[in-house]
Amino acid sequence: EKRLLNAKSSLPKLYSVISRISLLEPERIFMEVLRVVSEIMETGTVSVYGMSKNSTYSRLITSLNEESVFQEKSVDLSHYPGLLAAIEKGEVYRGNRWNAEPALVAPVIYHNECVAMIVIQTVPFEKLSLYQINLLRTLSILVSEMVARAMEYEVLIREKRYVEGTD
Repeated sequence: EKRLLNAKSSLPKLYSVISRISLLEPERIFMEVLRVVSEIMETGTVSVYGMSKNSTYSRLITSLNEESVFQEKSVDLSHYPGLLAAIEKGEVYRGNRWNAEPALVAPVIYHNECVAMIVIQTVPFEKLSLYQINLLRTLSILVSEMVARAMEYEVLIREKRYVEGTD
């Protein structure tokens, strides 16, 4: 029982993570995601990139620091076919360091489309276990749910505030 309650990935920790990302603004969710992923994966190189519909380009939304940025602020993912295929399927991608790819990339899915990706540039070797990758996958699903809820909330608010005949 003590090990369960004190573990870094125990149920109280999971509740803490969920409560931190349970926000109604996608931008704030992504800011919290940086901190949560950094804590869980024990790395200081996390960033979030936004994806555009029908485009292979991704744009930096936020990052912890300069080392977290994946090459540039805009990245053409067509140069990384394995990464692009994985995030389109909704899977966590484990990068190849020899090809200058990030260590891990997790998609954020909304209406069966990748709207953002969580990019981890470097991860300590001991954190590249199947357990940690599954933990990141679970976190990706949680973030996807929170982002979906926040985006739907924004649509409802926009509709509520819209005055017909105006911009």
